[in-house]
Amino acid sequence: MPKKKEPCDFCSEDNWWTEEGTDGHSVAIEIYPENMHFSITSFARKENGETEEIPLEFEMNFCPKCGRKLMW
Repeated sequence: MPKKKEPCDFCSEDNWWTEEGTDGHSVAIEIYPENMHFSITSFARKENGETEEIPLEFEMNFCPKCGRKLMW
């Protein structure tokens, strides 16, 4: 039976960050390893001044840094 892999610094806690562009467009990236969840949300300002939001959500079964299988 394989040995259980210890969590790395990336998958052992909540991580999130936001990057913002200069032209009224921003991208928010949220990563929740303990919930096996990864989401990217794009915010863009339309010509009429309204903000459009485009969300993408993914299930994350393995840590992208150390490869450990994530589970509840």
